[in-house]
Order: sequence, then C-alpha cells, then structure tokens
Amino acid sequence: RYSYFKKHVLPIVLKYKIAISEKWRGGGGQHDSYRLNYSVEHILKAKDPSYTGLSELREFWIEISKLD
Repeated sequence: RYSYFKKHVLPIVLKYKIAISEKWRGGGGQHDSYRLNYSVEHILKAKDPSYTGLSELREFWIEISKLD
C-alpha cells in the first residue's frame, strides 16, 4: 500500500539516496516526484549478499530487510 510505502520505505530510499526528491509543477499545483539515482539493474544487483559495489546500495537492502 502507498501509505506504508510513504511512511516506512520512502524514508529509507531517500536516506540512502536511491531516489532523489524533486518538486514537480503540473496538474494544478506543486507535487513531490522522485527520480532514481541508480539504474534499476544496479539497485537489484545490490540485493545479492555477495555484492561488492556501492556500500550505500547494500546498506539500503539490509535496512529494507528489517521492515515487517
């Protein structure tokens, strides 16, 4: 659900700079939008425990795995 994502997952995504928050103007006002800072492939590769790339991507998955 979006409310769970916004409350629990999105703060972690932003903490590790997986995505960058941007303001978007359109549709009658100003809205939050998010841009991925890494390719989806790179983010998913970091989920593998043997991943040796960027530490923030690996730490992101470790913290995500602690969510209910």
